Amino acid sequence: MAAIKTDSISFGFQKNNIQALNNVSINVPNGKIYSLLGPSGCGKTTLLRIIIGCLRPNSGTVQVLGHCQPGSQLNHQIGYMPQELGLNPFLPIRETFYYYARVNHVKSMEYIQKRMENYLDILGLKDCERRVSQLSMGQKRLLSLGVSLIGKPRLLLLDEPTVGIDSMIRQQIWNHLRHLCRTEGTSVLITTHYIDEAKESDIVSFLRDGRLLAEGSPNSLMKKIQCQTLEEVFFRLCIAETIQNDDDDDQQKFSENKQEQALDKIQDDNVDQENSIYPCSKQLINWDHLYALFCRDYFFFTHNFHFFLFYLLLPMASLFLVKLLLNGGIQSIPVAIHNAEHHQQQNDGYHLSELFIEQFNTSAVAITIFKNESEAENSIKLGQNLMVISFRVNFSRSFVDRYIKHNFGNNNSRDSSSIHLYFDHTDIPSILIINNHLLISLQKTIEKYCSIHGLNSMLFSVPIQEKEIIYGSHDITKTSSLNFIFPSILIQTLFMINLAKSSFELMYLGDYGCMNRDLIQGVRPFELMFEFILASCGSF
Repeated sequence: MAAIKTDSISFGFQKNNIQALNNVSINVPNGKIYSLLGPSGCGKTTLLRIIIGCLRPNSGTVQVLGHCQPGSQLNHQIGYMPQELGLNPFLPIRETFYYYARVNHVKSMEYIQKRMENYLDILGLKDCERRVSQLSMGQKRLLSLGVSLIGKPRLLLLDEPTVGIDSMIRQQIWNHLRHLCRTEGTSVLITTHYIDEAKESDIVSFLRDGRLLAEGSPNSLMKKIQCQTLEEVFFRLCIAETIQNDDDDDQQKFSENKQEQALDKIQDDNVDQENSIYPCSKQLINWDHLYALFCRDYFFFTHNFHFFLFYLLLPMASLFLVKLLLNGGIQSIPVAIHNAEHHQQQNDGYHLSELFIEQFNTSAVAITIFKNESEAENSIKLGQNLMVISFRVNFSRSFVDRYIKHNFGNNNSRDSSSIHLYFDHTDIPSILIINNHLLISLQKTIEKYCSIHGLNSMLFSVPIQEKEIIYGSHDITKTSSLNFIFPSILIQTLFMINLAKSSFELMYLGDYGCMNRDLIQGVRPFELMFEFILASCGSF
């Protein structure tokens, strides 16, 4: 049974009317190196993405490792190296190896360490503590190749792995790939436009403009086409295709694997399409993936300590700034007072309105005296004051008649014995503080009036007795605002930090191709979102 078998694969982009692949059939035997050669834009990467399960062909069938539906169900057995690298720039080399090993269900630290040291030596990566962002482009490609091998995959899909790599290290890579095929039975599919290195392969095929020109071993193709090099083989195949004008693609294709394909056809009839080696695609959450994602977050913060400090200290800094701003509580709330009996003569020399103003005038309020009630009311409309307190003419006399002598009189008497208030209710916290302050001042005013006239102040006291205050203070202006504001500020800050962290993480994972590589390796979008949610809840 072949490691990869495609039958008449066609794929195109309808919007741009581009046919990326046209009736492509390849056969990658087990334990062999298969090179897919062709110029840039000929469809090599598109074919790989169909094999890995990222794209669905318009027509044709694909079998990968004996399964008819490629996708995350098999991807932990597949080592995939994309062109765009897909490496997290904020992680060191060691943690990058460890992360992708866990994604591929490798749990033994001893095994991971041994494999990592082996590939660091083969690939020439010396310092495993260096971050990915500090590596050269060639070193990044070597690391990308290394992490695709860390999970001991059965199938390797390498998209132009040797671009920009030193020739000596390139030869070491090819030697190691042959060693894997020989000792572990690994199947390798390589796409490249370097024809000279394809001579190391067991099988090569040529792709041009989405069409497969030929498939076979390098020596057999050179013998059939009567050429000395693979470059000349490809050149003659291109000329032959141009002359025949694509009349019959089957007549252009040379294959020495027809007997193998016939055997595969017989074996394919017995393939169980529902068989699953590791059914991670049927799980809601794969715990190896979730653990790997948490490890990636942990590695990110431990190796980027300034981000961790920002994440840790910003809530405390926000609370500290709020504390500085509201250290003395809400003070100097603007209040307008109109006192119509201010110039009126009182027999005992005391106006209740003046006693009230004396008790009311504290640091909590900033009082402005108005001679006209309409002007005081207009100051609220202009936004100059939050409240107007108005006393009518004969307020003190009417108040005494009503509450001490119990002479309720008529409506005019009741109106003049009342304190008239006008509010701006757009600032609810300040209004609540003023109301509380107003009631306390009124109680103190009555007590002082009773003391002056020898009356029992208990007659006017509220039948409520305050005991010990467990939390807070009697002075509502100093404590209540912070008690209410601190929890909301803390929750909002934590929410915004986690929102910013998740947004930043999603952006850079997408920009650097890390998310695409994770999804190809079998990590599901739900697992990514679930990890974001749990990490955010952990900060609360």
